[in-house]
Amino acid sequence: MIYEKWETNDKALLILMNPMYKLCGVAAVMDELGEKVYVSMFFGGYDIVNDGIRQKKQLEVPYNTVAAKLQGPDVKACKTCSQYRNFELLQQGITVEGDKIILRYPNAKDLKRILKKPTDGIAIDVVQKAQYMSAYYNIMDNNLQSKGVMTKVMYKEDFFANNKLLGKDEKANKKIKGIEIELGKFNPKITGPYELNLLVIQDNKVCRTVTRGYNEKNEIESNTPIGLLPMKGATGLKPVFEPRNESSILNFIIPFEKNKFEFEEADIAPFLSALKEPDFIVDGLYIYAYSSIEGDSAANLKLQQKRAESVVQVLQERQTNKINPTILYRDSWGLFLLENEDNKYAPIVNLGKQKAIEKINSDKALMEELEPILARERFAQIIMDVTYDIKGEKEAQFAAVSLQKALQAGNINQSSKIIDFMKKPVSAPDLTRAEKLKAFDRLLTIMNELRENCPWDKKQTLESLRHLTIEETYELS
Repeated sequence: MIYEKWETNDKALLILMNPMYKLCGVAAVMDELGEKVYVSMFFGGYDIVNDGIRQKKQLEVPYNTVAAKLQGPDVKACKTCSQYRNFELLQQGITVEGDKIILRYPNAKDLKRILKKPTDGIAIDVVQKAQYMSAYYNIMDNNLQSKGVMTKVMYKEDFFANNKLLGKDEKANKKIKGIEIELGKFNPKITGPYELNLLVIQDNKVCRTVTRGYNEKNEIESNTPIGLLPMKGATGLKPVFEPRNESSILNFIIPFEKNKFEFEEADIAPFLSALKEPDFIVDGLYIYAYSSIEGDSAANLKLQQKRAESVVQVLQERQTNKINPTILYRDSWGLFLLENEDNKYAPIVNLGKQKAIEKINSDKALMEELEPILARERFAQIIMDVTYDIKGEKEAQFAAVSLQKALQAGNINQSSKIIDFMKKPVSAPDLTRAEKLKAFDRLLTIMNELRENCPWDKKQTLESLRHLTIEETYELS
C-alpha cells in the first residue's frame, strides 16, 4: 500500500525509477498512541562510499580532475541532448591513432543539434580496466563527472573550426558534409585495456556519457531473475517504454529508368517499405540526382530536375508539413570511370570525359552495348531527416517496429519494456469489445515477433520449457 502511494506520486516515482540508486534501506517507527506507522526509505548508489579515491597512486596513469568544473545533468539544460538519437553512431567514430584521439562523423550538420551554444561541447574520457580490478573498490572519484583520463572539453566554436576535412577553398568546403577532428592527446603510458567514453556537454553540464556497447552471449535457461516479482500493474520496478517523437536520418536509392521522369506513390512506396520504419514526417530532404553520361548534358540536367521534383511531390503528398528540399545534380562520369577503367571499355575511359561521351553518342551499337552499365548509373540518393509520427493508432505501429529492432539487436531488456507497453490495453477494463480484439491482435503480433526474432525463443521446445511452466505462466499473466 505504501509503495503504491509512492508510485503514484510524480516526485517519489522519479526517485524510485532512478537507475543510479542500487541500494536502499527501510526504517519504520510507530507513534506514541500506537495508531500510526511512519515509514522512510533511503536510496543510494555504490558511489556513497568513495574508497577508490585513496587508491589513485596504484595507476601508472591516474584519473585526472579536468571535469571538476563541470556539473551533473540538468533536465532543462539537457533537453536537446535527450532528444538526440545518434549517440551510438557518434561514439563509433572515435579512434586512437598514435598519440591522437580522433573523431570522424559523416554528418557535421547533425552534430549541430547537440552543439548549439558556445557552452556546448564534447570530451573523451579514457577509462582503464586497471581501475576496476579490485573486488572492494573502483579507482575513481565519484564526485567527478568523469571516471578516467579526460581530455579538455572541445566547445562548439573550436569543434567546427578545427574540422580537418576543410581546406582554404570556401567553395569546396560547402560540399563537405562530414567532420574529422582531433579531440585530444592519448597518453602512451596507458598500455593495458581501456575504453573511450564520449562525454556530451551542454551549458557546461555533462548531459550524456556514451559508452561502446557489446553483447555477451551465454547459454542460459531463463531471462527472468529469481527474487522479487512485481505486483500486477506495478511500473516502478523498471523504467517503462514510452513512445516519443524521435528523430532519425534515413536514406535509400531510387533507380531511374531511361527517359522516365514522372514518379507516383506506387513507384516510391516499395523503397520506403524496405526501410522497415514506422510512419514518419520528413523535416529535411536531400536529393543527389545522378544521370548517366550519354546524351546531351543540358537535356540530362532537365531530366534530372524533373525526376527530383517528381520524387519531392510524391513525398510531399504523404504529409501536410511543407518539405523544403536540397537538390544536387551530378553526372555519373566518376562511377563510369571506376567501373570500366580495368575492363574492355578502358580505352573509352582513357579518352577523357568529353571525348568518351562524344564517342558513345556517335555509336548507337556501342550505346546499346553499354546500356546495362549506364542503367546502373541513373539514380537518386535520397537522405531524409525525419521525425517518427506516433499520433493516434500510429503509436502501436511505432511500438511494434521498435520491438522488432530491439529483438534483432538482442536487447532483451528493451524488448521486455516494449512488450509491457503493448500488452496493457488487453487487460484494460473500460475498453469496448472491438478495442479489446484489436489489442489482442497486437498481442499476437508480439508473439510472432518473439518467435521469429528472439534468440532465446527460437531455441525453445516443449521439452525445454517444461521445468519453466510456473515462470512462463506468470509472464503470460
